[in-house]
Amino acid sequence: MFERNLVNDFMLFRRAVVGPAVTIGQSTKIGYNVALSNCILGDSCAIHNGVCIGQDAKKGILDEHGNTVKKPQVGDIYP
Repeated sequence: MFERNLVNDFMLFRRAVVGPAVTIGQSTKIGYNVALSNCILGDSCAIHNGVCIGQDAKKGILDEHGNTVKKPQVGDIYP
């Protein structure tokens, strides 16, 4: 756990990694082999085994000139 994390009452299974800048809501369950960073999880969420949140899923997309450009990935997860 990193100093900048805000952690409430939650359940964390083995081999889960909580990286920097993570907020975990009340009664949230984090499964086996989960990786979290740079995210906010609300109350009563269930994060299933093997899920990664907060890391880049894609290295980038191609623009009209064929250059690789990083595309921001933004979204919410609700219980």
